[in-house]
Amino acid sequence: MDGEVGHDPLPYFLTSDVAVYSAGKTRGQFHAATRDLVHDETLRWQFAANQPSGVICHGYFASYNCTFKDAQVVSVFDFDCAFAAPRLWDISYAIYRFSPFLNFSEFHDDFG
Repeated sequence: MDGEVGHDPLPYFLTSDVAVYSAGKTRGQFHAATRDLVHDETLRWQFAANQPSGVICHGYFASYNCTFKDAQVVSVFDFDCAFAAPRLWDISYAIYRFSPFLNFSEFHDDFG
């Protein structure tokens, strides 16, 4: 896929308002596009739905599952953990992973 993957530790451009806004907008577009799939019983998911399900959640909507160009999300990948759930599931995970308030390199773990 074209663009740069947002691996940890986050490159400086991923802490910008532009990148965080773009990620939120892209996540919202993904959720809007999946509303009709939530109750499609022909689809099978790796994980059971969390109720009340309103959208298909990515499961791990984070910079390391996106590619960026000029601080804008240009693609999203790695949907193996997608499942039906309330949109708040993805929103909370995205806040955790895109938050410019953390410096993951300070944690000395596998994330940075």
